[in-house]
Formats: sequence, C-alpha cells, structure tokens
Amino acid sequence: MDYLASSCDNLRTRALAHHEAGRFADAARDYQCLLDQWPGDAAALHLFGLLHQQCGYPQRALELIGAAIAQCPQIAAFHSNLAEAHRALGQFSLAAECCREALRLAPQDPDAANNLGLALHGLGRFDEALEQFDIALAQRPGFALAQNNRGTSLVQLGRMREAESAYRRAIETAPGLAMAHSNLARLLQLDGQLDTAVPHAERAARLEPGHAGLQQHAATLHALRDDWASAIPFCERRVALAPGDVDALCDLGFAYQSGERTALAQTTLQRALDVAPGHLQACLNLADLHEQQGALDTAHACYRKAQASHPQSLLPAARRAQLAAHSTSDAERDHLRFALNQHALAPNERACTLFALAQVADARGDYAEVAACLAQANALTRGLRRASGQHYDPEEHTRYVDWLMAAFTPQLFARLGAVGDDSSQPVFVFGMPRSGTTLVEQILSSHSRIHGAGELTLVRRAMDSLQVPARETGEQLPDLASLEAAEVRRLAAGYLGGLREVLEQQGITRTLRAESPTATRIVDKMPDNYLYLGMIALMFPRATLIHVRRDLRDVAVSCWQTPFRSMRWADDMHDLAHRIGNYQRLSEHWLAVLPGRVHEVHYERLVGDFEPQARRLVVACGLEWEPACLAFHQNSRPVRTASLAQVRQPLYARSLARWHRYEPYLGSLFEGLPREPAN
Repeated sequence: MDYLASSCDNLRTRALAHHEAGRFADAARDYQCLLDQWPGDAAALHLFGLLHQQCGYPQRALELIGAAIAQCPQIAAFHSNLAEAHRALGQFSLAAECCREALRLAPQDPDAANNLGLALHGLGRFDEALEQFDIALAQRPGFALAQNNRGTSLVQLGRMREAESAYRRAIETAPGLAMAHSNLARLLQLDGQLDTAVPHAERAARLEPGHAGLQQHAATLHALRDDWASAIPFCERRVALAPGDVDALCDLGFAYQSGERTALAQTTLQRALDVAPGHLQACLNLADLHEQQGALDTAHACYRKAQASHPQSLLPAARRAQLAAHSTSDAERDHLRFALNQHALAPNERACTLFALAQVADARGDYAEVAACLAQANALTRGLRRASGQHYDPEEHTRYVDWLMAAFTPQLFARLGAVGDDSSQPVFVFGMPRSGTTLVEQILSSHSRIHGAGELTLVRRAMDSLQVPARETGEQLPDLASLEAAEVRRLAAGYLGGLREVLEQQGITRTLRAESPTATRIVDKMPDNYLYLGMIALMFPRATLIHVRRDLRDVAVSCWQTPFRSMRWADDMHDLAHRIGNYQRLSEHWLAVLPGRVHEVHYERLVGDFEPQARRLVVACGLEWEPACLAFHQNSRPVRTASLAQVRQPLYARSLARWHRYEPYLGSLFEGLPREPAN
C-alpha cells in the first residue's frame, strides 16, 4: 500500500508539473492515468477538471469537479472552481450559489469572493460584484485579477476614470497579466486615446500569443491608425492560429492590400474564398483589390457575382455604383433608393449606400440629392468612427500645429539643415487629401526611373520615435532645442530601412544608396506629410519636396463626399474647416522657414496646362522628360486611394471649381475656410 500511495503521489506531482508549465497534453495523459488507477482521487478529479476548463471544455469540467466534490464536499476551492465552469456556460446563478458555498466553508477565501464577483457581474448586478472584488482585495492586497475584474464592473457602472485606475493598478501588480492590458487598451480606445491604447493591446497579444482575439484587437488598433505595417504581423499570427477562419483571412488580405503588398493580398483573399466560396467580405475585398490594380472590368464582374450570391446585401451594388457613378443606370439607382428605404440596414451598409447614391447624383447633376445623402452618410460614419474610438479633437490638433511652428524655426534649420542623409532619391508628395497628390504620383511613376511607393507612414513613425526630452507641458511634445545631428541621421537611416522593406515587399530590388545617373527616385505620396515637412527637410536635405495645392473649397467638397476609412476629421463640417485652416497656416510657415525648398503644384494649373506643368514636375526630380508621363492613365501600378478611378482616365476638367455647385448647401462650410493667398 505504501508503494501504491507513493506511485499515486509521484504521478500526481508529475501531472501537476506539466499542468503548471502549460504542457496540457502531457498533463491530461498523466491525470487520466492517475484516475484509471485511482478513480476516486479527489485532487486528480479537481485538477483534471481545471485543465478542461482552461482548454475550453466547461461541461466536462463540471463533471470532473462535481465528482471531486462528491468525494470531498468540504473543500472550498472545489466549489469556487465549479462556479467558474458554470460561469463559462452562462449559468451565473448556479455559479453564485457555488461561490457562496465556498465562502461558507472558507469565509476569508479571496478567490471565492473574486469568483462570486464575476458571477454577480454576469447577472448584471455590478454594484454587488464591485463589493465582492473589494472584499477579495481587502483579504489579499495586490490581487491583480480582482483589481482587473473591479475595473470591468466599474466600466459597466460608467465610472471610467476609476476603471482606468483599477486596470493600471492591476498592471503595476502583475505586468504580465494580459487581460488587464487588453481591458485597459479597450477602455483607452473607447476614450479616443488610440495612440495610448496600442502599446497595451500589443503587450496583451504578445503575452498570450495563442489568443486569437488579442491578436485581432492589436491589429484593429493599428488599422484604425492606418499603420498597416504594424497590423500585418498580428493578422498573420491570428491566421496561423486558425488557418480556416475566413474572417481572419479576409482581415489579413485587407491588411496586405492596404500595406501595398498586392500579390500576398490576392493570394490570401483567394484562400478565404477557397475556405468559403462566395464569402461576401472576401468577394468585396478582392473586387476592391482589382480596382486598385486598374482592372476595373474584373472589379465590376466581382461585384456583380457578389450581388448575385448575396442579394440581401446592398454592399456589392453600392460599391459598384461608387466605382462607375457615371454609368449607373436608372434601374440600379432606383434599386439602391428603394432598398435604402425599405430594409433595416446596418449603419455601415446604410452609409456605404448613401455615399454611392451621392456619387451617382453628383454625376447626374442632382446636387440637392447629393447634399441630402451626404448629410446622412457622414452622420452615420461619424457615429461609427466614434464608437470605435476614433475621436478627433480639433483643439489638440491646433496645439500640435502650434508646436510645429514654434519648434521648426529658421535657427533650427541653420543649425541642422545640412546634417541629414544626402540621398536625393526620396521624393515626397504631400498636401491636403483630395488635392491631386495621387494624380501627381501617377504622372511621376509613369517615368521609367521613378517608382511610386504609395502612401507610407514611415515619416510619422520617425516622428513618433523621436528621442529627445519632452517639453514641460501636459502634452509631452519634444523639445527640439535639444535635437542633435546624430538623432537626425538615426531617423533618416530608420526611414530608409523601412523604405527598403517596403520596396522589397513591392518587388522592387533597386538599392536606395546607388546615387548613379540611373538611380531610381522613390515617391512617398502621403498627404499628411505636410505636417512633418520640417523633419523631412532635416532628414533629407537633397530630397524632392512636392506640395500639391488645390482650391480649398474644392478640397472641402471632395473630402465631404469621400467615404474615407481612417480620416477622423472629414465627416464633420466644423472639424473639416478647422483642419483645413490649420493646414493653410502651417503651409505658410513652411514657405517662410524653407524658402526655395518646396516645389509647388497647383492642381488647377496642372489640369489646365498639363504638359508644361508635368515637365516641371519631372525636372524638379532632377530627371529628363519622358513622354510616357503624359499617358499616366495607362500606368498599371496599384492605386489605393479614393482617386483610383480618376487616375485611370485621361485628364478631365470637370472637377475644377466643383464647389460652386454646392454653395447653396455647404455655404457655412465655405465661410469657415481660410482665405487662400494669391497664386
């Protein structure tokens, strides 16, 4: 008998060691062996039940832990853990009963109090849940799980600041508690603090690399910031965890697509369709990819196929109407109108349909209908954006622009203007969205020695990584008075390294350092780089800087009419006017502190006097003229912006002075715009 007892103890010890080390398969094998020999071993039954609970089998956990209780009903921990199995099955009342029994047996058990709090939370009794979490913390100060759970009940009670404090205290106590990082990230996201939320979402995902939901959340936050390079690894991890998850494949395909990795995007979306033929989102994403590649007929066919497979959804028809507003028939328009008024649609589907109808109405000259559709579409988009944590604070942006103007002074450029990387290969094209930056990139990239790399976030990432002390203000903005040459060169090297990775992903293998007569120019066409022009000028004193300007009223109309994916200020007229005002005053600052450095392109002149203006663009890049630049619409490179359809057509002038058509409807918006300097 002594030998048998010793053998039992050894096997239980080994099983527990496997269990605690996360070797669940080995632990399960040993627990089963133990129970085969000693079926009534209460400890083994309890631990095997816990293992099933951890692995997502709560029903089996109920059976095993229940059997343990039948053997030893006086052990409080058994009842407390049985409660968790009930809770996992949504049986919150039974869970609460189990916890109360555990507390009857062990009134000072903080785990039982914490589990009771969770059960009460599940029942919607948040005040009572909070009381139990406080009891657990009083019994075990530093109980990170209880502190985290306390935060979750505080969120439900609307006490957000206290909830944030609770999550932060949980993280201070247990920095490796992924749940607390994830919950804090979600709370910060809801509060519009995306930049602060991202590191916590990333930390949670890395702490639990096998948790697909945490990978998805980290990817989503990066996507909301339009940082696809950072989103892709988390999307890839999610697919690795669940290769047959069609939604994960769709998200990865879209991330590749948005990150300019076209071939991988197409392969991944096709994998999604192999898993689920006719899957709506996969079909829509694939059609969108064909649009970017200029295969408009193929895109139309994809939308028609999706529409036939999913007649209950308006998205395929709406997306097709957006692609070809001028050729949308009366019947197609009326179908969208009728369905919009007859069916209960999700907000995103309703917004997409309204944007499509606005574009069709614009093509027909029905400007009153355009204005009516856009008022609703932008209101819906604004609600969706804010619900996802994409808040926009115009005053915060004003303060940032104030800092840029105060920090990037003539004295700073006199001190550091020549210390950056001497490469002349980067070409930065910037300006307000919808000002003509895509057209300029398309013209330039039609040249045999210019590659259009698309909209890159590399400069913003360089600014985010700036390593200088912060000013003594609440906003922690850098103090550029302490910026040194070595830091400027580090940022430039980081940019070039990131650009090299982008080019490799796009199949471009030419070196960035080959400053030969045949060196290729690389266009970084990110409109928002007008914000970071001062740092760009420091990092690359010989780079080509191209500022695309357009009548600000036309910019405003076009932004108001465009369903941007990640623009947080374009769906609100006040925010839109405010953003344009800050753009204008910052542009004037750059002209003053960087005289002669910026090549300005006026959209109206480019359209009205095309060849001479296009020649000036090529000369600004230090290259000889090539007639192919006149046939920019035949350039087959992928285009990911809202202008993708326009740049596939020969130049047209119907977009000039569009604002006149909308003056009766957008007069208040135009009045809020700054006066433009005379050209």
